[in-house]
Amino acid sequence: MNTEQSTPNPRIASTANALMDLFELSKDKLSDDKLEWYAGLLTPAITEAMNASSAISQLATAQGSLDKTDLPSPSGLADILFGLADAIDNIRALMCIAEEAHYLANERKAANL
Repeated sequence: MNTEQSTPNPRIASTANALMDLFELSKDKLSDDKLEWYAGLLTPAITEAMNASSAISQLATAQGSLDKTDLPSPSGLADILFGLADAIDNIRALMCIAEEAHYLANERKAANL
């Protein structure tokens, strides 16, 4: 079975793609208040980016330390890095949604002047 033909969106299934798709499908139906709420997603995206940065810095510090006993195993490190990559992709999605919601909200305001 060819999944590309039977699946509406053959992109990789991920939280970031789901968020982007759901927003894309609903953005024209959202109230002004909801658009403003989505525009506010920039704040949690910034917080999540700071958390990811901190986690990466802690991994780098642990790797650079002389005491290697606290380092995760290679498979544990891979899990951590894949998780951080997913988190960064989710941050990107939040930022894209916030930016588009802000743009749409401003367009609606300008149209109502």
